[in-house]
Amino acid sequence: SVELQREKMTRYLALGQAQMLETPHEAKPYYEVGLIYYALGRWDDAIRAFQKVIAYAPTEYRAYHKLARTYTKVREFHRAIALYEKYLTLHGAESDVLAELGLLYCKREDFQVALQYFQEALLVNRGNILARHNLTILYVQLGQKEDAVSLLKESEEHFPNPFTFNILGIWASNDGKKNEAKEYFEKGIACNPNSGQQIILDLKSNLRNIT
Repeated sequence: SVELQREKMTRYLALGQAQMLETPHEAKPYYEVGLIYYALGRWDDAIRAFQKVIAYAPTEYRAYHKLARTYTKVREFHRAIALYEKYLTLHGAESDVLAELGLLYCKREDFQVALQYFQEALLVNRGNILARHNLTILYVQLGQKEDAVSLLKESEEHFPNPFTFNILGIWASNDGKKNEAKEYFEKGIACNPNSGQQIILDLKSNLRNIT
C-alpha cells in the first residue's frame, strides 16, 4: 500500500541520514537520500541533497538529471534546462532527456527550440513514444498539420501506442467518421487494456462517447 511504501521510505531515509553523518564528504548517501526526498515530494530537501552530490562528485551525471527533474517540479525551468544540458555533456545524447528539454522549452513558449529537441530525441530513438506524442502536438500547435499527420501515420505503422490512436480517433470523430474513430479508440485500448494510465482511461471515455 501507499502507506507501507511511505513507512519503508522513511526507514531508508533515517539510514541514509545516518550514513551522511558518518561519511559527510561522500556523494553516495546524499544521492540515495535525495531520491527518497524526491519520492516523498520534499523538493527543497531533494534539491539540497543533489546539490551536495554534485559538489562532492561533479561528474556524477545522474545527480544532474535528478536535480533537473526536481527543479522542474518547483517550476524553475531555467535551472532545469541548464542541468539537463550539463547531463548531456557528461553522459552523451539520451532520447528521454532531449524530450524533457523539449517539454521545458514548450513551457517557456520557445516552440522552435522545443521542436529541435523533440526531433533530436527521435533521431536518437525513433521509438520514443512520448517524444513522438509531444512532437505531434507541437506540430499541430504550430500549424504544421501535414507534419503531424505524417508522424502519426509513421507511429501507427511502426510504433503503435495509445497516444497516437487517441489523437487519430479524436480527429476521425471530429470529421464525423464514427466507425473509424471507434476502431482507433479500440486499438488504443488494446495496447494496454488493463492499465490504469490516464491515456487508457481517456480512450475508454472517448469510446463510450461515440457509442
